[in-house]
Amino acid sequence: MESEPFDLIPPHAAFAKAVEIAGGQTAMARICECSQGNIWQHLNRRSLLPAHFVLKVEAATGVSRHDLRPDIYPRDPASSAVATPAPCAAEGDALISSRQSVATPLGTPVP
Repeated sequence: MESEPFDLIPPHAAFAKAVEIAGGQTAMARICECSQGNIWQHLNRRSLLPAHFVLKVEAATGVSRHDLRPDIYPRDPASSAVATPAPCAAEGDALISSRQSVATPLGTPVP
């Protein structure tokens, strides 16, 4: 029997899988720097994993942040695209030419 990809299971199931990978609730509590009871509550109430735990859990278990909290870390195909830099202005297209001053000293009449 094949397991479902994480993106097809709800966040609480992804967290349960992360707890299993970590070696249990006590091990997950060490990872999250909280009590085992806190982990138990999140598992049994099927609540979303607190945001400040997500990156720790991902680093320790390999369960993706996208699976643990899709509301905070959505899977966005556009975010993986490489950004292209904006075209630079040509030498003659500069907003301020080298002959224009940017500021005039106090007391100098403005032309």
